[in-house]
Formats: sequence, structure tokens, C-alpha cells
Amino acid sequence: MDKVTFHYTLDSYVKADGTQSILLRITQNRKHKYIDIGYSVKAAEWNKEKKEVRKSHRLSAEITMVMEAKLIEARQTYLKSKTQDLPITSKEIKRTLKRELVGDSFLDYADNYIKNLANGGTILSRESMLNKLKEHLGKSRDGRQNDLLFPEITYKFLKNYERYLKKIGNGVNTINGNIKFLKTVYKDAINSKHYRTMDNPWLEYNPLPKEKSQRTRLKAFQIEDIENYETKPGSRRHDAKNMFLFAFYLQGMRVKDVLQLKWKQINKNYLYYKASKSKKARPRKIISKALAILEYYRQERTPSDDHVFPFMKGIDEKAYPPTKFVKIIDTKNSQIRNELMFIAGDLGMEKLSMHVARHTWANIARKITGDVHVVSDSLDHSSISVTEGYFGAAEPEENDDLVFKVFGE
Repeated sequence: MDKVTFHYTLDSYVKADGTQSILLRITQNRKHKYIDIGYSVKAAEWNKEKKEVRKSHRLSAEITMVMEAKLIEARQTYLKSKTQDLPITSKEIKRTLKRELVGDSFLDYADNYIKNLANGGTILSRESMLNKLKEHLGKSRDGRQNDLLFPEITYKFLKNYERYLKKIGNGVNTINGNIKFLKTVYKDAINSKHYRTMDNPWLEYNPLPKEKSQRTRLKAFQIEDIENYETKPGSRRHDAKNMFLFAFYLQGMRVKDVLQLKWKQINKNYLYYKASKSKKARPRKIISKALAILEYYRQERTPSDDHVFPFMKGIDEKAYPPTKFVKIIDTKNSQIRNELMFIAGDLGMEKLSMHVARHTWANIARKITGDVHVVSDSLDHSSISVTEGYFGAAEPEENDDLVFKVFGE
């Protein structure tokens, strides 16, 4: 077995602040493996001959103590295997020492972070992002998932991951969303004191410039075309058309909220519900066209706990885990989208979905009223960036006035 040697050196990469990471170099057979110990200094603060931090550095004592401790741990791992006559390579030493030397697994922390999320949709989305990261990291020859430790998340790593996401076909906004997830988990670990560092890569990394999403918005005459489009009563297409129009009449109501709408939430010409995404609770005025849709589905003795629209009949959210229920909603939304796209084809429209109803409401209401604050409030947006940089809360009377201005009642 070839002898393994241990030395400290500085990373050749110079960060934006002029510092270089301190690396423990493990050498065997003239091949090197490097472990970042979590500290970085400027070249002038590093004694190249003695391979140590100069005493003039304000954290010299702390860094020196950490370096000595980590070096002892590395040598102990090597000596333990040698006394037991076990073959060991520099790569295996690095794998064994990683957690002891430089901190916990980012992947493990991210897994636990996701498990503690409350929203089923968010859980599925973040699981997908984490799986994408794992695919980027790849697996070892023995089939095990390659780990990612907190100190390994550097500016260089983030730029490499950014290039990987672009290579597999992700758009700019998707890339930013995936990297923002890493930042959120990283920040959570620091805030919870699970991980501490002097070298925060997010101080150097800047997200890619955002691309403006291409959103489909219909004109008022196109809404009339959909209203006049003939469908067979009782068919899935008829139900999809009614749901689209109802969402538009109810000020861009989200598809999940329309799907889960129950009769007990309706009182005369008002709908009372809590938006599933923003958790805002408020009344929504039901105009005559929307009331006509409700009358179509109302039966003489309809139980108050029944869903209004048939897509969710017999499905109880409480009977499913959050992630499973989200998949059910996604499946129903996909069925509705397929029917709406058929209608779109007949009417010569490029695209038709439940979300189009939401964007169309915002566009038409904004043009008619000129009041972006009230329109934003009607959409239940939670941040100012969601509606192109504007947001404001509206009083119920203002919302009624908005409905009157748009629909005339």
C-alpha cells in the first residue's frame, strides 16, 4: 500500500473578496484529493513555506487550531486502517473524513427540510429540484449517491450547476428557481446554527437576468366566443368550459380553489372561501353569469359539503397525504386543460387553460379600471413582484365597485 501524505495549501481560485480557500491535500501515488476546511485567507496572510496562516491574521489562532484538529483526524483515519492491515486510498480517506472535517451533508439537510414543509405542492416541487441536484452530482462506481457537503457549495460549484441546468434544457427562470432553492436551504442551515461558515458563496453569486414569461391573455370578444361555444350538457368538455368561465367571473380564481369549491361556501350572491395559496379569506361577489353556472349544477337537495363541479365528486382531501392530493389536483387540471385545448382549437386560439382565465381577468380588469392595486388584491397575490411590481389591499366596497365597473352589476 502506497504511503498517504497530508499537507495544507491554498486553492488556486481567488474569490471576489481576494481570499483563497484553505485546502487539506491528501496525496497518494502522486494523485491529490482536496478537502475544503471552511476557511479562506488572502495569499499575503498565508505562509507558503510553513503551510500555515500568518499570526497577523485576526483569526489566526482559531484557524490554526481547526487545521491541527483536522490534520490529526485525517492521520488517525489513515493509521487506523494501516494497523488493521486494511487497504485504503486517498479517495477513501477523503470520503471517510468529509463529514468530520468540513461539516454535514447538504443533501441530508435538504431532505429533512423538504419533509417539514406544510404545502403538498411545494413538497413535490422541492423534491423535484433536489432530485435534479442529485442527478448532477451523480453516483459513485458502487452505485451510491455522491454527497454534497455545505463547504463544497462554492461560487465555482454554483456556476457549474447553472451551466448543467442550462445544458439539460432548463430556461433562465427555472435555473434561478432551482438555485434559489439551494440558497433557501443553505440559509436555513445557517440561521438554525446547523452550519457555520465565513465563506458564504451567495455573497458572490448573482442569479441570471430574469426572462419575462409569455402569458396568454384573451380579449373580451374571445371570452364571448367561449360563452357562445356549444358543448353537450353533462360532458366533461361542458364542465371544463363552465369552470373556465366561472374562474374568470370570480376574478381569476385559481384552479385548485374552483375544483374544491363546495356549496356551503356560497351564500346568495357571494362566495366565501380561503385561497389555497395565499390563505386569504374574503367574500367574492358572484355575478349573474356565474350564478347561472351554479344553478346548472345545483340540485334540490344538494348536500352543503358536496363539491360544486363534478371533477372532484367523492374525493375528500383529508383522506390523502398532501403530496398525493396535489397529484390528484394536477390530474384533474390536466383533464380540464385537454378539454379546453380542444375548444381553443375550434375557436382558433393558441392556448386555453384555467390559468389563462386568471391572466385574462387581470388584463381586462386593469385596462378597464386602471387601478392596479385593486386588481392585484383581487388576484390574492402575496408579493409585489407577482403582479409586475404592484400590490395593494382593497376594501370590500372597492372590490364590489371593481366588479360593477367590469361586469356592470
